[in-house]
Formats: sequence, C-alpha cells, structure tokens
Amino acid sequence: MIFGRLNDYQRNTLVSGNLAKILGFYTDKLALLQEMDSGTYPLDASLGFTKEQAFFMVMDGKTEVRSDRKTEYHHNFADIQLLLKGEEAQGYSSQLYSDLKTVPPIPQADPTAKPIDLYFIENGYQPNNHVILNVGDFVIFPPTELHQPLCAVNQVCEIKKAVFKVHKDLLIY
Repeated sequence: MIFGRLNDYQRNTLVSGNLAKILGFYTDKLALLQEMDSGTYPLDASLGFTKEQAFFMVMDGKTEVRSDRKTEYHHNFADIQLLLKGEEAQGYSSQLYSDLKTVPPIPQADPTAKPIDLYFIENGYQPNNHVILNVGDFVIFPPTELHQPLCAVNQVCEIKKAVFKVHKDLLIY
C-alpha cells in the first residue's frame, strides 16, 4: 500500500513509472474529476494506454461502519484510489489472500462479458491497518493486496472518488 497527496505525489519514490505518469497527468485536474458523473472512462489518449491496460471509474458512494465492509483484492489490476469528496478510511493488510477463504467471483449478467477482477474474503475478515483519506489523498493497492474501501472515519458520509485501474503488466517491480 502506498499513501500520498495528489499534489505532492512525486515526493514518494515508490510512485514511479506508469503510476507516476497517471498521477502526474491528473494532478492539476482534481476539479475536473470532481465534476464528472459516475461511470467508467478511458485515460487520456496522450498517456498511451489502451482501455485494457488502464482506465478509471468515478464513483459516488457512502461509507459504512468498518465491520460492515468486505475486504477485497484484485488479481490483475492495481488500484489508485483518489478521494474527490468527503473522508474515507481504507483498511489494508499484509496478510496473504491465499491464506484466507475467498468468496467466488460475482457472476456477470452477460456471460460473454470479461470477468470482473474483484474478489472478496469470506467471514468478515478485518484488515489490521487503516489509513484515512481526505480530499486529494490517494492510496495505491498493488494486485493481490487486501484492502477494505468505503469505511467510515467518525461517522458515515457521502463520498466521491476516482479509482484508476492499472494492469499488472504496466507495473514496475
């Protein structure tokens, strides 16, 4: 897990390569992202990624009490979660997903659609660490890292965020 502020992302030396390219492009576009409707969008063409390699979603949602939130992970994509409105706690853990029981993937309504790269841990697993995001903060979760988004900080609130999905083949290890 990598945590930082969008307007200061370059201070974190772990944010490099394509992740830095994406954050750098959107650094001065926070207001634009805040005005966007919920939905899935391609990254700006000037970044040079196909929609299969990287894309982003703008999401409106509501935080919940931590114990009500599921812990999740992805096999093929890293998440860059950028908070656009409200405040949100994100749980994370160094526990290996393979040590825990995973709920089968959610079936797609369209059987010809690509499977969703989203897996949940069974039995209410709670991560042992949390980070609090305010507007302009981001958190990066590499593929297979357990995380628990949309947790309330002090009270449940409405939030808006952009979640950039970056395929593992674009990551530098």
